[in-house]
Amino acid sequence: MNRCVSCEETITNPLCPGCLTKGIGQWLKEKNILLDVTNPSSGSMDPCIKCGDFIDLCTYCFTKHVYEELKIAKVSRKVLEEYTLFFHFDLERLGYYKKAKEEGVIV
Repeated sequence: MNRCVSCEETITNPLCPGCLTKGIGQWLKEKNILLDVTNPSSGSMDPCIKCGDFIDLCTYCFTKHVYEELKIAKVSRKVLEEYTLFFHFDLERLGYYKKAKEEGVIV
């Protein structure tokens, strides 16, 4: 297994940012939010279990990237809360989920 180019942790969830983008993109469309959520990185050896593309960014780092982009876009607190509930991969809740809770985004 490869390491994430962002956090350098082993990639354990074999979904590529492209496949995650499809789901996130559909959700953004339903919310009428225009946001580019393309993969900020590329070039790995491990294939995605859904599409076969290579993975070099872990799901946590990619969903954190999208969360930060949503904050920059100044979306509502309700949208941020829904995003963290639907798409967070901060499974231990020690990263951006914890920060969102501290900021009052998550109740």
